[in-house]
Amino acid sequence: MNITLLSEEHKENWNKLVNETSTGHVLQTWEYGDVRIESGTHVDRIGIFDKDTLIGGAQLSLHSIPKLPFKIGYIARGPVLQEHTSKSLSAFLHYIKTYASQNNVAFIKLEPNVRLDSPEISLWKEQFRSFGIKHSSNPRFMNATSIIDLSQPEDTLLAHCRKNTRYYIRKAEREHIVFEEAQTKDDVSLFYSLLTETASRQNFSLAARPLSYFENIWDQFHQDTLSRDKALRIFFAKINDTPVATTMNIYSGSTAYYP
Repeated sequence: MNITLLSEEHKENWNKLVNETSTGHVLQTWEYGDVRIESGTHVDRIGIFDKDTLIGGAQLSLHSIPKLPFKIGYIARGPVLQEHTSKSLSAFLHYIKTYASQNNVAFIKLEPNVRLDSPEISLWKEQFRSFGIKHSSNPRFMNATSIIDLSQPEDTLLAHCRKNTRYYIRKAEREHIVFEEAQTKDDVSLFYSLLTETASRQNFSLAARPLSYFENIWDQFHQDTLSRDKALRIFFAKINDTPVATTMNIYSGSTAYYP
């Protein structure tokens, strides 16, 4: 087993691994790593190889600590492992421990994409404990997300919605609200203006996510990539041709992520 930093030539194999592995996540796609790099963040891509086959790894971002010569490492929804074994995870943890000491990294925060009901969750926890990794009470990314199986019949999906949600869906149908998909990069500005209005109304900040961030996401994902036609789609809900709501979906593997 060999662990090394990845280069552009590994992009296709890396995305294939992320898309086909249960621990894969859109935040670990090569394109999202490029989004972070374009935003000024240093990103290293670490690959675990079994002979010549890429079987795991992680994109790790580095963040400076003000007034100190140290950095913080962060692995969002990673590492990605083709098949969890104590050997591969142990080798990876040994590697990032050495990586941290060689790069003045004070600590590395890992937030793996592992289901709480996964039979492997105990193996992850055991490995983390054996390396002295402590549970953080301050996650950088949300602790958990909801996953909706869209292969279910529409009636089943609606039955799982709240009563008020079903009411508003039916109301939207009666009022002839239409949905349109963004066609050009210029539509990102419209998406962002609606997002800004929502942030103001719901009292959350977009300070770390300027318009340029979402334009960069469009550049990276709105193309034939990740083994599909367009990995990003933006939709607008309109009343009388006036946009009133929007959503951005990013696709990775069999999952559409709603950021």
